[in-house]
Amino acid sequence: MKTTPAYSREIIRQIKKAARKQVKNCLSVSHIYPRALCVAKPAPGCAVFATPWMDAEKQVRDPKYSSFETVYGNVSGVQFGDWCSLAYISTESCGQTYVIDL
Repeated sequence: MKTTPAYSREIIRQIKKAARKQVKNCLSVSHIYPRALCVAKPAPGCAVFATPWMDAEKQVRDPKYSSFETVYGNVSGVQFGDWCSLAYISTESCGQTYVIDL
């Protein structure tokens, strides 16, 4: 079964640009998922996302690597069932996954 990632270089560029604007002191943006489904919202500052394997980086683009990711950054406006973009953002003091608003 052939699958196509949900993004192009232009989408990745847009997500990186938006991430740099939204996260203070952003040093780098990586591990981008242009689409992730919110499958749980256990607390106002926490959301769990299903990340489709076909949107993963090439080295892990395999169905056995489909997973769920708990995100704490920028999740206040996310509701159960929302499709969002995720990116791992490194700052001077730490790194974590954020929801990126496009």
